[in-house]
Amino acid sequence: MFWGLIMEPNKRYSQTVENSFHVSMASLDLTTANDVKVQVILCYGDRNYLLCTLHKGSAWQVPLDLNFQGGTQIAFTCNGNSRVHLTGYLIMEDIEDFDKCLNEDMQIEGKEMNKKISKRKAVESPKENKESKRLKQQENIELPDKDDDFAYIDIYIYIFKYFYYFMLLSVVLNEKFLN
Repeated sequence: MFWGLIMEPNKRYSQTVENSFHVSMASLDLTTANDVKVQVILCYGDRNYLLCTLHKGSAWQVPLDLNFQGGTQIAFTCNGNSRVHLTGYLIMEDIEDFDKCLNEDMQIEGKEMNKKISKRKAVESPKENKESKRLKQQENIELPDKDDDFAYIDIYIYIFKYFYYFMLLSVVLNEKFLN
């Protein structure tokens, strides 16, 4: 699952980490950038750590590889005159946490889809007449009923879920074998 933070210049963003996450990239927002260098700083414990220095003319983005575990007290800040985008992803402790987050997201999206779909009225296609329907039925092609409309959504959710599992697994394997 995606994680991101857009930092305004010279502001501190503190938190106690609830869900473990990984920071992959620091990017300079070019719409607010000028020629002043921007320092991205991690505040951990009683120390400040310089993660990177971004500059409009040379370093717009810097890859990072930072993991933060639940319960850790951290803060991010950036010195300079420009916004900085930190991006990464949440780290699921086990497959059940991942499944729970995915199911919650799917339920929210499913409700939104149901609202959109339920507003539509079923209209017979002008191109399809009774004869073409009869031919399709003779070929054993089933036409979906009104109740079966949501079956397609379930199939898409199922496909998306396992595609996402595959993508998460490939990210984890890449990190283990490339490091």
